[in-house]
Amino acid sequence: VNTAEVVSIPGNVRHALRNTSPSPMTSIIVTKQELYSFFRELARPFDPNRPPAPPTPEEMQQFFSVAEKYEYWLASRDENAAIGISLP
Repeated sequence: VNTAEVVSIPGNVRHALRNTSPSPMTSIIVTKQELYSFFRELARPFDPNRPPAPPTPEEMQQFFSVAEKYEYWLASRDENAAIGISLP
């Protein structure tokens, strides 16, 4: 099924996005420079010969540090579980 939706999330609103279908999805995000900078700081080169893998403990620590730098809220396990997101 091909559907299109537009979601507008005001700044400083806690939110989570997830794909609940079994099909892959494409997300186009229009945002301020700050979020772009956040993602660029976390980005790593794509290697088509290396299968995707869970982040290492060092990569997770970098993620937490960068989120703190940009003052981004990270949900607790309970907050994630309440909306159906299960993290290890």
